[in-house]
Amino acid sequence: NATMINGDYVRFLEALDGDPQDTFIYMDPPYEESSTTVEYGVPAFGPKQQAETVELFKYLQGRGFVVAMSNSDSPLVNELLDGEAKVHRFKVKDSYAASQRTKRKKAKKRTHRGEIFAMSY
Repeated sequence: NATMINGDYVRFLEALDGDPQDTFIYMDPPYEESSTTVEYGVPAFGPKQQAETVELFKYLQGRGFVVAMSNSDSPLVNELLDGEAKVHRFKVKDSYAASQRTKRKKAKKRTHRGEIFAMSY
């Protein structure tokens, strides 16, 4: 049985119920201000929203929920998460569609960016 909620965290918290250990929460917030967020047509999260997102991660983790979050591998995000989660770092290549949206002419010009996958488990 699964429930998908696409919305801000206030709406999410209102709908949250059940046993924390039976609930997996995946958070995919807008990343820090960068060209990547512009490519997807989503307003970037500034420092305040990034801090709120990490606080929500910590709150849910503290309540016993199994939580995972993807985000940009930036100094700010890493500082906010410091010691609070298992963090895996990796590089991703922009998709072909993203490269076309930014009017890049050749796939060879796709950029690589750092991302993280933070886990409470």
